[in-house]
Amino acid sequence: MTTLDLPLELNLEAVHFTDEQFYQLCIHNPEMAIEQNAQGVLIVMPPLAVRVAIKKWS
Repeated sequence: MTTLDLPLELNLEAVHFTDEQFYQLCIHNPEMAIEQNAQGVLIVMPPLAVRVAIKKWS
C-alpha cells in the first residue's frame, strides 16, 4: 500500500504562479488549506475532517 505524507508539498518553481493564479487556486478550493513558500513550493493540507480521520487510523 502506498502512503502519502502530509502536508503535500509540490515544487512548482518552474511553473511561476502569478499572485492572481494562486488566488484563483485558493478560492476554487476552499476546503483545502493552500500555501506557497518563498521557494515556490506549494503546500496543500487536506480538509480538517480528513486529517482527524488519518490521526485516528494511525
